[in-house]
Amino acid sequence: MQRREGPCGEWLERDGDLVRIGYGKRALEPIGEVFWAGLPQVGATLQKGDVAVVFESAKAATDCESPLSGCVVDVNLSLQSSPAQLNESPEQVWVYALKGISEGEWEALPELE
Repeated sequence: MQRREGPCGEWLERDGDLVRIGYGKRALEPIGEVFWAGLPQVGATLQKGDVAVVFESAKAATDCESPLSGCVVDVNLSLQSSPAQLNESPEQVWVYALKGISEGEWEALPELE
């Protein structure tokens, strides 16, 4: 598995042609404690920079952009009933998954150790 870091603190984990995307502490810290997550639609095509996820906290609603272009093939539905898991273990909770990504966009992201 390959791991990369997005420009806003997202973590990306690639297994073959599937890329799971989550939001690490660096991404979530400015948002505060998340109490709601708006997920992308399965089947949606995202371009790099498109709003992919909306997180709501006591501070505000925050739009989070996709770090890669691709097709949404899966979302973590457990976040609809339990978004607090993002606050507890952000480095382990994936939010959505893409296929059909741009290799150039992937290679441009720094490796995550």
